[in-house]
Amino acid sequence: MVRLLRDTSRLVKLTYLEFDLDRMFTDGLFADFAVFYRLLHASRLPQTADTASACWLERYHQDSLDAGARIRHGLSRAVERAIRDFANGFLAHSANDTLRQAISAGALQADAYYQSLLRLIYRILFLMVIEERSLIFPSGADATKRDMYYHYYSLQRLRRMAEKRYLADRRKHDLWLSLLATFRIFEAGGPGHKLGIAPLAGDLFSPDAIGLFGRCTLGNDVLLGCVHSLGLYEHPDTGQIIRVNYAALNVEEFGSVYEGLLEYKPHFLPADNHIEFTFYPG
Repeated sequence: MVRLLRDTSRLVKLTYLEFDLDRMFTDGLFADFAVFYRLLHASRLPQTADTASACWLERYHQDSLDAGARIRHGLSRAVERAIRDFANGFLAHSANDTLRQAISAGALQADAYYQSLLRLIYRILFLMVIEERSLIFPSGADATKRDMYYHYYSLQRLRRMAEKRYLADRRKHDLWLSLLATFRIFEAGGPGHKLGIAPLAGDLFSPDAIGLFGRCTLGNDVLLGCVHSLGLYEHPDTGQIIRVNYAALNVEEFGSVYEGLLEYKPHFLPADNHIEFTFYPG
């Protein structure tokens, strides 16, 4: 095992690149070895302490920071788009008369509706992070139960489905029901113990955290569209589609997204025969 370390001010998370040479040679991973060789070649390292900031490794590091900033900005826009799509998807579905009646009667205000949307989005993002960081199950957990969760309940499953546009059928709503079942696994008193999963509970995963949405219907097209927005990132320069690596995003990055959303002012816009939701910076 070889690690390339870099001096950093971050105390919570170590900053290094790790290469498993034993696996490279055992499994014949030539492409991985090529990356290792090219990255750690002497020409990439600083020749003197004074020229360290100009070496190729430091340029790679700066490029990664710039790319991270672009992805964070892209994530903010994706979250905003997903909020609008979720909000109007619920309002437009023919089975959600109770939701529309509550809004028309003034029992559900735009601010409360928006708070439920934020909790829904952050539930999804939170699960994406802990799944990619392998934090759902403790070490030594039953492999059968782990496979069952990732195959039938995980957000990773929905992310894979969201990349197949032909599955976005507006006539069906089974995927929303499956997501509600996933949420219940992490609620206190939920069925998570049957899979060996401890409840997350707290305000974010309380049974009433997402309000009326827990009793609403949502088309597969809307849900997969929102997951698609949150799971894929389009590079602004090359147009290349990149899968967002949620395991690499830290608390500060999510916090910056959430802070920006708290400054928005939500509104309902009554139209001819329907209600639309929008929000903008206050």
